Amino acid sequence: SPVSVLAVAKHPLVYAGEGRMDWLEQTRKLDLLLRGPSKGIGLKPIAALVAGSENEGLQAYWAGLNTLLSNLAASADKPYSDIMDAIQNAATLLTDCAIWKGATGRQLATLWEEYVACDLSAIGRVERTAIPAIISEMFGRAVVRPPYGGHPRVAIYGLLEARMQHADYVICGGLNEGSWPQMAQPDPWLAPAIRRHLGLATLDRNIGLSAHDLSTALGAKDVLITRAVRDRSGPTVASRFMLRIKAFLGEQFRVENTAIDYAQGLDRPVGPMQPANRPKPMPNIDQRRVAISITDFDQLKSDPFGFYAKKILKLRVLDAVDAEPSHAWRGTLVHDILQKWFDEDGCEPAGLMKRAQALLTDHDLDPVLRALWQPRIAEGLSWIALETQRLQAEEGRSLLVAEQKGKMEMSGITITGRADRIDRLADGNLAIIDYKTGMPPKTKQVTAGYALQLGLVGLMAECGEIKGVSGSASRFEYWSLAKDKGSFGYIAVPTSKKPADNKIDASDFVAFALREVEEALETWINGNAAFTAK
Repeated sequence: SPVSVLAVAKHPLVYAGEGRMDWLEQTRKLDLLLRGPSKGIGLKPIAALVAGSENEGLQAYWAGLNTLLSNLAASADKPYSDIMDAIQNAATLLTDCAIWKGATGRQLATLWEEYVACDLSAIGRVERTAIPAIISEMFGRAVVRPPYGGHPRVAIYGLLEARMQHADYVICGGLNEGSWPQMAQPDPWLAPAIRRHLGLATLDRNIGLSAHDLSTALGAKDVLITRAVRDRSGPTVASRFMLRIKAFLGEQFRVENTAIDYAQGLDRPVGPMQPANRPKPMPNIDQRRVAISITDFDQLKSDPFGFYAKKILKLRVLDAVDAEPSHAWRGTLVHDILQKWFDEDGCEPAGLMKRAQALLTDHDLDPVLRALWQPRIAEGLSWIALETQRLQAEEGRSLLVAEQKGKMEMSGITITGRADRIDRLADGNLAIIDYKTGMPPKTKQVTAGYALQLGLVGLMAECGEIKGVSGSASRFEYWSLAKDKGSFGYIAVPTSKKPADNKIDASDFVAFALREVEEALETWINGNAAFTAK
């Protein structure tokens, strides 16, 4: 998967020599290329993405990495001994033998030789998903002790080591109830009485050993007994032994406060705290004058700082690598299908249904998308095809353009957009349609000026800024593929043909969008208003 490929490529031991920086530069380019939902399973989809990038440096980088990983992936269907050989060869080549150097590397090499010397043919063929678990079981319990290094005066010992060592100052940590001594775990096989009858050690024997270890440690010259007041589950309780010591010593009981002061001092501010003010950047007029998409006006009005980061600073949120298919990605997929339906199928309903059903057999798509979303998307697309056919037969509507770009100038600012679909009504006017894979904007959002896309597309159409479109826009519709009344697909109209309290009149919708856009441009783009954060 892309995640595992990048994990290998970014490992500190891979290309750790002089070419490390060049290697990381190409790895980061590959990282950016693999952001978002996966285009398929295995190395072939990644190779296709790299081939389409037209970046010669990245392609040369991938050619070498792909060769190593392909040999490794091809070994997964072979006997386990061949798998171990393939892993060893890939690790050696990727790290230039660095994986076998140092204390950990020598320990790994020793264990590897021990396992390879065994009769691995007894394992035979294994499922490729089980290989990581087998390797973890083989090597995960190994303990590596550095032959040198560490602090010359401080050592952290386990219970067994502490019995055989002597120190001037001993810290006994973790004296919480249930931790030291550890609570006796019940034997799932033998009852306590049967254990005693068989002469086996009782379950509370470890409690006695812990008490012995603690009493031995208390014989040091200076001893500090400490515990954690809280752990991940919440407040903790001091062990009974610690409470007994405190009660026994009475006034002679001393509390060590210096270490606590040091720890609290790490978080103690120097001087009075000054909360940061809400960000409100004010770029100059030249920085403000950027090209704007018709969908950017919603963000400009609702979140000016987000618009500033996206359009002026040109920062964008990176998708996760091998991410789950998002609603935005699903919407892009649907729009691509509808555009091909218009360009290649002539809006024939059967053509759109055929494309919807083809999603189920496209194994390059994410399995979750195919299993869960494909039936919903297919039914929604089928509804679009049937609804288009019905409107054409009953109302005389005809589809003019789909996924058509437009551009216009307003107050010296370039405004771009894309019309999802524009229909010609029987009276010659235009119907502006916006496809939604989810729920369309609510009426309150539209009337408040936070959903201007339909109105701005209508404005572009009336101004002749969309190729192949002319006329007056009199109808505005959201075609949603979401579920409504038991089926997928319905039309939501954000305007009204007659005066209404909660909806904008359809004849005034384009003018309303124009007013909102002019106000936003005058306030933030051509004005000097701050791009205040939420």
